[in-house]
Amino acid sequence: MKWKTTPFPHPAEASFTPRQGRGTGHIPTTLCCAIFVLLGASAALAHDRLKSSSPAENAEVAAVERIKLEFTSRVRFPAVVLREADDTIVGIGKAQATGDTVTSDVPEVLSAGKYVIAWRVVSSDGHPIEGGFLHPDSSGDTV
Repeated sequence: MKWKTTPFPHPAEASFTPRQGRGTGHIPTTLCCAIFVLLGASAALAHDRLKSSSPAENAEVAAVERIKLEFTSRVRFPAVVLREADDTIVGIGKAQATGDTVTSDVPEVLSAGKYVIAWRVVSSDGHPIEGGFLHPDSSGDTV
C-alpha cells in the first residue's frame, strides 16, 4: 500500500484572504434551527395529564363506591391507591384502563376522615405520569 503525503505550508507562509460576506449565510440557517428546536420542544413537553376525577379533588361526598380518573388521552398500565391520612392503605379493586379513563371500585364503606387518591399510568407517548389528591367527605373532613 502506498501512502500519498501532501505538504502543508508553514503558518507564516500561508496566505489568508478573508471571504466577503462570511457569516451572513449562517443567520438564516441558525434562525431556522432555533425555530425548529423551539417548536419541537413545546410538542415534547405536552404530556398527557389528568383532566377530571370522580370524586373530584377536595370534593365533599358522603360515600365513594368507585374512583374514576379521566385523562387527556389514552393511558395504559394504571395503578390507583387509596390511603388514609395516616398513610394506611385502603383495599380497593384493581384499576382498569379503557381508553382515556381509569376506574377502580371501592368495595368497603369508608369512615369519615381524610383520604388521598394516588395514581400512576403510562401516557399515550409512553412516559409514566402520576399524581394524587385529597378527597373530603360530607362532614368537612377529607375522604
